[in-house]
Amino acid sequence: MAADAKKLLLCDCNKTMPLDGRSVAAALGLETPPVVNSELCRRHLASFEGVVKSGADMVVACTQEAALFRELHGELKGSGNVRFTNIRETAGWSHDANQAAPKIAALLALAALPEAEPVPAVSYKAEGKLLIIGQASVALQWAERLGE
Repeated sequence: MAADAKKLLLCDCNKTMPLDGRSVAAALGLETPPVVNSELCRRHLASFEGVVKSGADMVVACTQEAALFRELHGELKGSGNVRFTNIRETAGWSHDANQAAPKIAALLALAALPEAEPVPAVSYKAEGKLLIIGQASVALQWAERLGE
């Protein structure tokens, strides 16, 4: 996703954190600062809808309401990708929130990166011992299949 202020949806979560669009733009090297919404998931939902209708990929700086945004994206038949990042708990609600623009910019840039390519399958010789890491339901299914 190209760095574009129109594709970055920022929210200061009802003004509970200091969020300066100009500082974030400077940290990202953007000419135009992104709009900082206060209620992106409620009163300012039109900002999200506008980007969805444009067909652009976007980064939404809110993970708390990701389910709402995904549902709306589907209802609007959005064609662009939607990625989410949590700037509130990881930067905006911190003791150093007034100086958090570089960290917020890094979180936004990371969220905008393309998905990593899947790695090829690897063969292992367990020799009787195997550690399976993952969600319990899936790990247990694999353990049962490989137990023999």
